Amino acid sequence: EIGSGGVCAESHMNGETAACLVQRTPEEQLSEGCRAALPEKEEAKGLYGIYWKDGKRELDEDEVGELVGDELDTYLRWIKRKKGKKTDRGKERDYAVRTAKKAAASKQEGDRA
Repeated sequence: EIGSGGVCAESHMNGETAACLVQRTPEEQLSEGCRAALPEKEEAKGLYGIYWKDGKRELDEDEVGELVGDELDTYLRWIKRKKGKKTDRGKERDYAVRTAKKAAASKQEGDRA
């Protein structure tokens, strides 16, 4: 893979061999020997690995029950901050979003007429 004409040949010359093989190149493009030498992928776990991997969201009670230690503290602080008192900046943002939604809805009604 790092030899002449390999998928990571150029990266190897630039000193980025490991990053090319492990992060940027799909496993299907690697030879059997190269795939066998790669470290095994760890199963995703925890708050960031499972529940928030596609973006932050509120968790169900069962999911919160699975969190422990720092992850539970992080989640609870996030919920407190999210549901807490709105700042002026937050109020302005909410107003801007509401105004934009109203403008888009009235534009769609005008297009239909």
